[in-house]
Amino acid sequence: MQQQIYETKNQTNLVIDIGFNTLDWLSIKTVSIDSSHSGSINAGVSQVLQALSSYISKLHGIERLEFYDTQKAYLDGFFIYKGRKILTNQLQSIVENKCDDIVNRFKNNIKKYDYDNLILTGGGAQMYASSIHKQFKDLNVITLADPVFANVLGFYCYAKNLKQA
Repeated sequence: MQQQIYETKNQTNLVIDIGFNTLDWLSIKTVSIDSSHSGSINAGVSQVLQALSSYISKLHGIERLEFYDTQKAYLDGFFIYKGRKILTNQLQSIVENKCDDIVNRFKNNIKKYDYDNLILTGGGAQMYASSIHKQFKDLNVITLADPVFANVLGFYCYAKNLKQA
């Protein structure tokens, strides 16, 4: 994967960081940041978890399901409520629909540009990967093996470069 990222350094890349509350993007042409094609929207993992929580709550008559419990139910395929095991295997379609909506909103916010690659990172990368691939079929979409750690590594490399400059 590192080699694949290294090979993008002489290309135009759109880096998408999907966090808990925001979806941020950074346009990089060769090795320079293009801030005029970068931005952020208030959309991320929390919006998907909110949709899941609402769905589960209505379906099972639960007043409110906390985000932690919602995420666990999504990942595990079930949750325990008042001693009952409740299966949640039908949640994938809810996640995909919400991610599709958010990625479409993101796509409408980015300026048209000729990107070679789209690099997907952040804690929500895996949750959003399918929607990103569907809506950016013509781009080489690179989903990092450990998208959360990639952010930390990127901050480290940036700081190291600043120190050497």
